[in-house]
Amino acid sequence: MTMNRNHLAIAFGVLLVLGGGYIIYAGRPVMKMQEQQTPVVTPPAVVTPTTTPSIAVTSTEPVATTTAAAPEEKPVTTTTAPTPTPATEPVKQKGVYSMADVQAHATVGDCWSAINGSVYDLTTWVSRHPGGENPIKGLCGTDGSAKFNRKHASGTKPQSMLALLKIGTLE
Repeated sequence: MTMNRNHLAIAFGVLLVLGGGYIIYAGRPVMKMQEQQTPVVTPPAVVTPTTTPSIAVTSTEPVATTTAAAPEEKPVTTTTAPTPTPATEPVKQKGVYSMADVQAHATVGDCWSAINGSVYDLTTWVSRHPGGENPIKGLCGTDGSAKFNRKHASGTKPQSMLALLKIGTLE
C-alpha cells in the first residue's frame, strides 16, 4: 500500500511540474516579427527581330513610322514613344533608413525609433512594455539611444526583446 502511494505521489508531482511548465510556456508573450516584403521581380521583355529597319529616337516627341505593305494592302503606320530615362534618384538599400524616415513614424499607432544605429518598429511594444506606455511613447520618431541605454544597457532581456523588433539600420 505504501509503495502505491509513493508511485501515485511521484506521478502527481510529475504531472504538476509538466502542467505548470506548459502553463508558463503557453502564457508567455509572443513577439511577432514584422513580415518582410519580397521584392517583385519582373522578367525582362523578350524582343523578337522584325524585318523593318530600326529607328533611333532622339527627341521626346512621338515618332510615326510607316511599314511597306503588299500592293493590295494599305501601308501600316505605328507610333512609337521614346523610352523615358530613369530618374537619377539614389538607390536606397532595403532595410536602411534615414532619420527622416524614423521621424515620419512618430505616433503611438506607428512608432519607430533609432537605437544604437539600428531602426526598430516599436508599435506593437508600446502597450506591452513592462514599465508602461509612456517611456516608449517618448521614443517614437526619435533617436532613443540615450534613453534606452540609461535604463537597459546592462540588461540582456531588454536587448533580446528589442532585437525582435528590428527592421533595419540607420544610415
